[in-house]
Amino acid sequence: MEALKSRETTRPLFNLLRWTFGSLLIVFGLDKFTNLLTNWEGYLSPLLVNMLPFIPHVFVQVVGIVEIIAGVVVLTKPSIGKYIVGAWLTIIVITLIVDVT
Repeated sequence: MEALKSRETTRPLFNLLRWTFGSLLIVFGLDKFTNLLTNWEGYLSPLLVNMLPFIPHVFVQVVGIVEIIAGVVVLTKPSIGKYIVGAWLTIIVITLIVDVT
């Protein structure tokens, strides 16, 4: 009985987080094509840019597609989306650590 009550009280928070993270991923993914929020190419590590086999703009667009897909998965299948977003954030952290050192 207690577990059911706990689930009922946390469900609205879960839905709020799911919609927030999913929507933000989609918005940021779409912005990779428009650069309305910022110029995303400016955030790329020079080390990464030198390793790319194509121009940075294409890489940013690929990142945008991945973010849009991740956002849709978070909205539709959060049990799978949490792993995708976790892996995505881990890659970002590793990229930041490598860029600093």
